[in-house]
Amino acid sequence: MTTSNSADEALALGSVWRRWDPHVHLPGTLHEDRFGSLTVGEALSDLAGCTPRIEAIGVTDYFTTLSYRRALQAWTAGSGNSIQLLFPTSRSVLLFRRETAQP
Repeated sequence: MTTSNSADEALALGSVWRRWDPHVHLPGTLHEDRFGSLTVGEALSDLAGCTPRIEAIGVTDYFTTLSYRRALQAWTAGSGNSIQLLFPTSRSVLLFRRETAQP
């Protein structure tokens, strides 16, 4: 008689697709703060309630990790508790304007 363990069962499943969102702006983000009175904790809880479930979120801000640090504090306090991973992403946008000749 053979017995299986959870590792064998996990291998038998094969690939499992997980939903990640690597580019999420949260309340307080620079340039993209369109959240009104929504708090970071409320935003994480809203994201945690999505179907299919989001398991990893990249918290995005411009040139800083401040939004990520706020999100990490809310997440460790229990907001969005079904989210398995938060990671910081920083957006660096440089705009160059070119003058064109007018006819």
